[in-house]
Amino acid sequence: MDNIRAHMTAAHDWVENHRAQTLAVLVLLAAIIFIIGLTMTWFVNGKSLSTVGKIQTPAKLKIMGPNQTSIEPIEISYDESRGDVMDGNGNVTIRRAFCVQSDNDEKPSAGGQEFELQVANTTNIAGLTINVYHVTVNNPSDKNGTVVGLDGLNHPYSWSTTGDPISFTFINSADGTSSLAKELAANDPTYGAYKDVQKNARPLYRYHKFEKSELDGWNDDTANAATNFIIECTWDPGIVTVNGKTVSNVKETDMVYLIARGTSGN
Repeated sequence: MDNIRAHMTAAHDWVENHRAQTLAVLVLLAAIIFIIGLTMTWFVNGKSLSTVGKIQTPAKLKIMGPNQTSIEPIEISYDESRGDVMDGNGNVTIRRAFCVQSDNDEKPSAGGQEFELQVANTTNIAGLTINVYHVTVNNPSDKNGTVVGLDGLNHPYSWSTTGDPISFTFINSADGTSSLAKELAANDPTYGAYKDVQKNARPLYRYHKFEKSELDGWNDDTANAATNFIIECTWDPGIVTVNGKTVSNVKETDMVYLIARGTSGN
């Protein structure tokens, strides 16, 4: 009996001397039990462990040339040998071919995924009009396509524009037109805090979000891995009136950018 009392007394003394450590252990055990409870609740609400599926990784977007080959920089200088045309009023129209690859390497059977296409340009050329069209792919030997040439592997291709120009929404237009980008924001995403930027060098952005139903080959289930486009630029390279002044509209300093962005994690 004395031995039992002695052991109980020793245990009591040990707890008294290690009260802080004992409390910390109890708090840690309580936290672990709480986390396990939350985890089990999540799985129960999900009905069962078998309902937990793999999250599909985003599509790997690439802007490429015809037939999903490498693309060259889009050169908007007038070049008759590339099919560029000039009308009776002197207006120049150039057209270039490109595609957006939007499939997923981990699940190629899912086909092309929705994406956002942005078109940006500097605004030195007065009256520059930019349109983007869907495409009909012709027989490669057809010389009457809207754009005819060789792809990145030197294979011939022939594409024709389809339907009306795709409707784009301006992101940062000064007045809702293509004439000028608005003033730089306080912390501009392109130039940061730098403000000494000539007004025509500020890129003007526009965008269109392509749902799966707008992609090439859509069959109510899947779409092609890539969707083809033709970009068309038109302007008057002669003498034009800008802000009441007549100036030459022949410039070599404007650039056009194509940017593809994902719209979701699917």
